[in-house]
Amino acid sequence: MIFDSSSLPFSNIFIDHWQLIYEEYQSVQKRVFDWPDGRLYEHGWKVFGLFDFPDGQLLDNAEKDCPITVDLVNRYIPGHGAVGFSLLQPGTIIQPHIGYKESFLRLHLGLSIPKGDCGLKVGTHTTNWKDGEIIVFDDRYTHSAWNKTDADRVVLLIDFPETMREQ
Repeated sequence: MIFDSSSLPFSNIFIDHWQLIYEEYQSVQKRVFDWPDGRLYEHGWKVFGLFDFPDGQLLDNAEKDCPITVDLVNRYIPGHGAVGFSLLQPGTIIQPHIGYKESFLRLHLGLSIPKGDCGLKVGTHTTNWKDGEIIVFDDRYTHSAWNKTDADRVVLLIDFPETMREQ
């Protein structure tokens, strides 16, 4: 299930700051590491966490490394869960899976999206990321992602309380 992000009270704040958030990612990109659940992909899914999964506790050095992103999350998304950067390297395919069973929705803010076959499928709906745009989906539905281009795909991932969509 994919939702319209325009109803989120914080979506414009993140869209307005996406380039600064991307600059912070660039400052930490050499420290990304493999997504821990290796059964979902063969290679190329890297992450850099700012707030832990699933509780949303600030990780060591996150505020020092990415002060703008951390501040925006803390100010505008109370009760958030995990937050971090997600990188799909060229040729990466994340197998269909169901996410964490909590009352969160997942936001992806496009930071560096290559042209070509790079997308997200949730249930039967397929979409593509775009630089500076937000996709919101319920990861409790079967979803998969892929990057069949020759460039990296980078998004900011935020788990936020489902109730914020209803406000």
